[in-house]
Amino acid sequence: MGSIGLDELTPTVEELTELPDGTYAAHITGSEWRTSSAGHEYVSVEFTLTDQHAGRKIWTNLNFRHPNEVVVEIAKKTASELCIALGMRGLQEPEDLLGHNLQIKVGANKKEPDRKEVKRYLASAAAAQPKPAANGAAASPGGSAFPWEAA
Repeated sequence: MGSIGLDELTPTVEELTELPDGTYAAHITGSEWRTSSAGHEYVSVEFTLTDQHAGRKIWTNLNFRHPNEVVVEIAKKTASELCIALGMRGLQEPEDLLGHNLQIKVGANKKEPDRKEVKRYLASAAAAQPKPAANGAAASPGGSAFPWEAA
């Protein structure tokens, strides 16, 4: 096999400035199940900003499978707010979130003020009409297409 021939290295360290609190246009570029170091499963949702901070990323973790019911309820509420902002009627799999555009309100984390987090999810102009989940599930009258709200 041949040599690569890279003799001089030029570092391209780009200094990232702190993301100011505010509302940003974003695109969901990642959404998958992960396992925490404590062994709890959660959905990690990756947002890539598309406006003046294009390319910057911020994540939200939805702790659907956790021994603390309060943590699970927060995840359900957050996921419902996210789906409503996206115009979705249900969410069955993390992949159903991929490719959607929305506005996110970013602010400081209460416990770690130097760390930013998504505070709110807002509809973008493109998310005007509700869409069923990718697998075709839709809310029935008096029912819900969100698995965590099943009767």
